[in-house]
Amino acid sequence: MLLAVFCAFGVIVGCGDKRNAAENQEIENAINEGRNAAKILINAEIEDSTQLQYLLLEAKAKQSKYLIEERPELVEAFDSAFFSLIRSVKPEIEKQIRK
Repeated sequence: MLLAVFCAFGVIVGCGDKRNAAENQEIENAINEGRNAAKILINAEIEDSTQLQYLLLEAKAKQSKYLIEERPELVEAFDSAFFSLIRSVKPEIEKQIRK
């Protein structure tokens, strides 16, 4: 009986490890998407506010899939990576975005 309990516990813990690994991978993917969206914005030759708004809408479209899936942790990971990269490379753009 005790052996069965330990085996069941081992299966549950093992499943939790797989789930955590999958969740960690999803978070890493959201971070990478946020960075990639920021790189597009950073590398663009922004001539006016309309172009900036267009690029921001494209980034928001990429982020919105996490909103639709109701995954706030992935939205946060995307946003954090997006704004962090912009802030470190082109802080003047980040200031315009935050207005």
